Amino acid sequence: WKDPRNTILLPLWLKLFPNAKILNIVRNGVDVASSLVTREKKRTRRLSNSNKRYGIARLYNRLDYFLVAKQYQADPVVSLNDDLGISDAFQIWADYVCHFQELIKQNEISVLTVQFEKLVSDAEDTLSEILRYLEIEIDYDQVGKVVHSINKSRGMAFLNNDSLVEFYHSVRNHPLMHSHGYHKIL
Repeated sequence: WKDPRNTILLPLWLKLFPNAKILNIVRNGVDVASSLVTREKKRTRRLSNSNKRYGIARLYNRLDYFLVAKQYQADPVVSLNDDLGISDAFQIWADYVCHFQELIKQNEISVLTVQFEKLVSDAEDTLSEILRYLEIEIDYDQVGKVVHSINKSRGMAFLNNDSLVEFYHSVRNHPLMHSHGYHKIL
């Protein structure tokens, strides 16, 4: 399932499923940052419509964080809000990616890493690669149905926004952008 918190909770999941196969889908940090900013603005707007619900949600999130952080020494600390800027959101992406890389090194875990953009642009081959890694028989009819459902505009979406392109130029030489090949998009 798609949930970046799996990055932080990987040790828990590996205790529960010691033979799990890890599929890591990495996405360009600029698109992730843009998505985080947009999501947090929507989430905060939705929650602020009901102060009572907002208070309960904040309390739940804090309790959840402290319980998880204490038991699993979970880093990075992520505090999102409607004032989240693109640079801070990019740093959250970098923190998660770094944290995951450290977990993999420390635990010698076998992982298949796939770029989101490759999944979107070359879906059939990428899905076949994923299915082989997971040791699932490839049903080309099913793969074809999935391929046709993919929104190809989501790959490198930042290219359609001048301010995000400008931001890309400011972070393109970040070590994680380099290590995943995102430094040579433009």
